[in-house]
Amino acid sequence: MRSYSKEKLHYIINRWLNIRIPPPYGLAFRKNYVEHQEPDSIILRNKNGRIVFSPMAPGIYRVYLRSIYEKETLLENNSLTIDLSNENRAGWRLKTTKNTGEFAYMLSNGLEARLLVDLIDGTLSFLIGSDLLMVQPVSPQTTKDWLLIEKHFSWPGGVKVFGLGENTPPMNKAGQTVIMWNTFPVIYTTGANPLYQSWPVAIIQCVDGPCIGLVFDSPSYSLFRFSKNGKRMKYAVRNTDLSYFILLGPTLPNLMRQLASLTGTLPPLPKWTLGYQQSRWGYKSSSRVREIAAEFRKRDIPCDVIYLDIDYMDRYKCFTWGEAFSDHEELLRELHSQGFKVVAILDPGLKVEPGYFPCETGIKQKVFTVKPGGGYVTKNVWAGPSYFPDFVNPCVGEWWGELVKAFVESGVDGMWCDMNEPTTFDLRGTLPPNAIHKASDMKTLPHRLVHNAYGYLMSKATYEGLKKTTDMPFVITRSTYLGGQKYAVTWTGDNVSNWKHFRASIPMILNLGLSGQPIVGSDIGGYQGTPSPKLY
Repeated sequence: MRSYSKEKLHYIINRWLNIRIPPPYGLAFRKNYVEHQEPDSIILRNKNGRIVFSPMAPGIYRVYLRSIYEKETLLENNSLTIDLSNENRAGWRLKTTKNTGEFAYMLSNGLEARLLVDLIDGTLSFLIGSDLLMVQPVSPQTTKDWLLIEKHFSWPGGVKVFGLGENTPPMNKAGQTVIMWNTFPVIYTTGANPLYQSWPVAIIQCVDGPCIGLVFDSPSYSLFRFSKNGKRMKYAVRNTDLSYFILLGPTLPNLMRQLASLTGTLPPLPKWTLGYQQSRWGYKSSSRVREIAAEFRKRDIPCDVIYLDIDYMDRYKCFTWGEAFSDHEELLRELHSQGFKVVAILDPGLKVEPGYFPCETGIKQKVFTVKPGGGYVTKNVWAGPSYFPDFVNPCVGEWWGELVKAFVESGVDGMWCDMNEPTTFDLRGTLPPNAIHKASDMKTLPHRLVHNAYGYLMSKATYEGLKKTTDMPFVITRSTYLGGQKYAVTWTGDNVSNWKHFRASIPMILNLGLSGQPIVGSDIGGYQGTPSPKLY
């Protein structure tokens, strides 16, 4: 009988609980009729669902699909990351025949982009000038739980696929399967998939030709499969409600501007965030932090920031200081006088403990994620049994922001969001898929539909809390979602101090940049192990 290490066995069980294989096919969105048409949009209806085709903004086109199985719609008129009210259809033109709708837009290179909708089959083709770049060989399809979309890229030359966020090499994702399901992989290896973040942005670069983009806005479980030559893409999402966007390019700089227009840009950061930032788990007392700071100055090594990991807390309880940091206010003053800024870690899990202020106020204000049968979801993390804020609930961000504001008034300069995939210390490793989030007074959503956005929403709430104390907040987050650059920078998680991970960090950082996150770093010294002087 094959034996596994404890870590390997946990990894296998975790994947068995979380990883999903989509069906090969479903019910087709075909035999459509035009339910509604406006001067610049078309709505198709068929017995299995509906499709909305409409321009979103200059160079950006939107397709929305909703299946007959969808009961908890999230994305038709709403998005957790994209402002759908910010439509600007200037420059777009629509003309229709009996069976075709043609959306046209003049690109910056003087060529006309055309998106042709087959009104009967609900398929979409994309041309620039006379070049056919993308076709949809089959109608969108649905099952009770999934939406399935297939695209073929018709450029006669080579095609390369970039973006797709935080993934290990190769940088070109042709021939790869990429899963979107925010996960704590416990010291990941190169080739591990999925990781901590989800950026469903596929950049299709035609060799010696145009560049186009596809952005899929669903925080549910999803995956991309690309053929070896990059010319065929299958996308499956475990949801029956989806918006996706086509970025017309036609060059990579054009496409990056379109992506920034769609998902937002990074706000200004304080200058000190551009310097060297020292972060290492294991500084268990204020005296150890002082020793580290003194050695940097003694050795004349430039350093602008020192991070405080979970050991600064009282028994790992967020928004507290432990006995070994009882002089934290004095420590922060000393570090500031020496030219250091301080960034402290925060986890979403809050210890269940009478008298613990965040827990008690959270219970009073009903801010925690609940179980279907009632009662709060309780999972073990660093502090032990903990509750998890329901960041999907708009009211929770304000409560969390006030906790952040009060905490940083002691002198902390920035916040570090960790464990926010969210991660738990059980075999599933995250919240139950049927845990309930309150999207509004009238609507609840199961966790599986919003999982990938949990870290994004935590970093947003943290950013807005810091905004109460400074004009330029600094938040760094381990987990986030499409558009997360609006609130936090990020890093590539728990890497290993070896040459393989060092090489892997370069395409990881580049693809995150191409997905919309312009400020990314890797743990230079490695989370695990100690680098050789040459490697460091």
